[in-house]
Amino acid sequence: MDKQSAAEPPRVLLLTCISAISFFLFGYDTGVVSGAFEWVRDDYDLSDVAYEALVASTTASAALGALVAAGLNERYGRKPAILVAAVLFAAGSALMASLPSSFGATPAFYVLLTGRVLLGVAIGIATVTVPMYISEAAPPERRGFLLVLNDLSVVTGQFIAGLVNVGMDRAGQLWRVSVGLALVPGAVQLVGFVFLPESPRWLFSNGNNEEGRSVLMSLRSSAAAVEEEVEAIREEVQAVQRARRRLGLPPSSRVSIASAIDMSNGHGLETEANGADEVPDTAAWAEQDVRPASLADLSAYWKHLPARRAMTLGIVLMAMNQFAGINTVMYYSVAMMEMAGFDDNKAVIIACACDFAQMVGVLYSLFRMDVDGRRHLALQSTLLVAPTLLMLSISFWIHSGKLPSAARASAFHSTKARRSEQDGCRSWRSCSISLLLGLGFRESRGR
Repeated sequence: MDKQSAAEPPRVLLLTCISAISFFLFGYDTGVVSGAFEWVRDDYDLSDVAYEALVASTTASAALGALVAAGLNERYGRKPAILVAAVLFAAGSALMASLPSSFGATPAFYVLLTGRVLLGVAIGIATVTVPMYISEAAPPERRGFLLVLNDLSVVTGQFIAGLVNVGMDRAGQLWRVSVGLALVPGAVQLVGFVFLPESPRWLFSNGNNEEGRSVLMSLRSSAAAVEEEVEAIREEVQAVQRARRRLGLPPSSRVSIASAIDMSNGHGLETEANGADEVPDTAAWAEQDVRPASLADLSAYWKHLPARRAMTLGIVLMAMNQFAGINTVMYYSVAMMEMAGFDDNKAVIIACACDFAQMVGVLYSLFRMDVDGRRHLALQSTLLVAPTLLMLSISFWIHSGKLPSAARASAFHSTKARRSEQDGCRSWRSCSISLLLGLGFRESRGR
């Protein structure tokens, strides 16, 4: 037992690290876009609209990937979904890095757009699947810490991309190298995941009890720990199926009639949750065809008040993070620094410093999460993010007399050589505000 216990942490940590490469690639892509794609625009003389379309296409396709991930995870499992994401990451990076310099603006745009869409779908699949896979494969007492590594992987990827952009800028704006380097972690994940197991919870949910038990034996320190978790998984699966039965939804996993009858003796959602007068007959319900959980089920869950409150809270919090404007700051950080009066080299360095500030924010949340609590940490983040976003906006307003969009970076780029020393002073204030913004936002994301 001691020998097995000693072997457990490295194996679980290895599983987590290989899985979290997806989040590293997500962060790396964000960091690369803010720097290298400025050089892409110059090389192929892309318009502002084309540049913005390339940036936005990844975000839009990530939403599509997240929707696709739901079906992939339920039907085929977590491991195949992550493998698909790894292949798409590698394919998108390879396609953009191999773009010939002889291409004109239009064909270059469509090749880059295809690569960005592939990356976006990969990001969407990975952001849904990886946290689920880690939480289901890791020991219960280690799940919180290991999941925080996802956020740390994102900001680490952004910081590494910033460092790469600085190096490639000094080497002659070698954007193909910056983009192509994403192939390395993508290949590591693709090869590594071939040897990693499927999620034990997914195996149990789909009736593969022996394989699920075997996976747990390879990830836990003792047979007693395995049996304890097997029982916990069985109860969790039954609770989910009990909730679906109460809401009038068909079973989403292979639940036997005996298990379904056991469920009827437990406590689940109230009958009135779905407006039904009676709970569906247990035996008849268990004999229905299994239908994986899907987005179509949301309407039934929405009718249940506690579920609706939880969904609303989660959606609003994530929407606040997105609509706060941090994505604009991160994706256009180099362009914004150029608008503020810095030259190419300094703008890339400052963007890298902002990425580093985000790392500090995540590390702070990692150590303070259990001390201050999630809600208090979110409030700390808001107190930093709100005023710094306002100050950043005011700094641009003072500089130009109006609030310019990042889309007009090219117009500022052509005149940045004529900036005065006074402009540079205001630019440094803008830089300091951006660093505080990155720090505050990553405290929030570290929840």
